Amino acid sequence: MMDHITVKGQGGTFDAYIARPKILPASAVVVLQELFGVNADIRRHCDELAEQGYLAVAPDLYWRQEPGVDLNVTTEADWQHGLRLNSAYDRDAGVKDIKDTIDAVRSLPECNGKVALLGYCLGALMVFMTAVRNDGIDAAVWYHGADTEKYLGEVDGLHAPILVHLPRRMSSFPRLHKRRLEQHSLRNQMRRCTATLGRVMLFPATTANTTTPQQLTLPTVGRANS
Repeated sequence: MMDHITVKGQGGTFDAYIARPKILPASAVVVLQELFGVNADIRRHCDELAEQGYLAVAPDLYWRQEPGVDLNVTTEADWQHGLRLNSAYDRDAGVKDIKDTIDAVRSLPECNGKVALLGYCLGALMVFMTAVRNDGIDAAVWYHGADTEKYLGEVDGLHAPILVHLPRRMSSFPRLHKRRLEQHSLRNQMRRCTATLGRVMLFPATTANTTTPQQLTLPTVGRANS
């Protein structure tokens, strides 16, 4: 079975890696890359999600600049390559590409109609931007969303249930911005969380009076490229 699908976007078509669970149709997770492209780590996360019963799809966010980017996080040359691509990345166009991916995934016969977003670093920022600009996203999860603070003016557009990992000492996300996001989360029943050893652990205060499981098995930033 093919491990890629083609998404028809605004301005062209692009590829997305797909991992299918054994039982179909299934809920889908659109996995958004870091600055290294849809590399081995992102594909592995998709495969892990498929093992957990989800249809996992990772779109090529760099397709407008350089299709098929697959960088190694352990080499300096690849880091610099990824940083150059990231600095030139058109985030607004990227939001449209992600929305097109969501629509394409939702229409797949393997999908039961439910689609969530999961992203790391650059992908985390794009999860936030996509979620605040589009309705109909069933859930959103992001880790270390650098530059998210620049878009907090759009936070009132966020309606999807979300899980967020904001490390205590993330220099690009000052305490003031964390407080603002937390204040919005209280109004919208967002679940604050922390990520450790491959598991998402909800803070105990948020588990009272809720049916949300205390542990959700998801790939975390501790096991991703960063």
